[in-house]
Amino acid sequence: MAEGAYAICWVTDAIPASEMLGDGARWLMVRHIERGWELPGGRVGKTETCSEAALRELYEETGLQAGILAQRAMDDGGVMFWMLAERNSKIRWISEDAAIEEVSWFSRPPSPLAWGTEELTSSARWAHSSSMRQQ
Repeated sequence: MAEGAYAICWVTDAIPASEMLGDGARWLMVRHIERGWELPGGRVGKTETCSEAALRELYEETGLQAGILAQRAMDDGGVMFWMLAERNSKIRWISEDAAIEEVSWFSRPPSPLAWGTEELTSSARWAHSSSMRQQ
């Protein structure tokens, strides 16, 4: 994998009903000790694929396992994965990652956000359009 590659996880507990945040689906976020609330994810290891890294990071940060529904390349070398988890999935509220203070589902943007609401709104639009193409 390319140097500096990373994977981001947009994890929902339902197929979104529209492009609006929280419209029929919640999404998973982690609270980083320095940056605030962000989507789970991290660097891709030298011997793993982006999808393997996404699944590993999701499990390390949240204890959750989810299925990958879609993926898209990002402008800066990252890959975003849309994953679906069962609504009653068990989340490990204490992360294996010492930099993660909290894990939670959201239907509205929390505060403080690490990267702003654009990351969330573009992820919601992308997941909705991906779900429409799969039907």
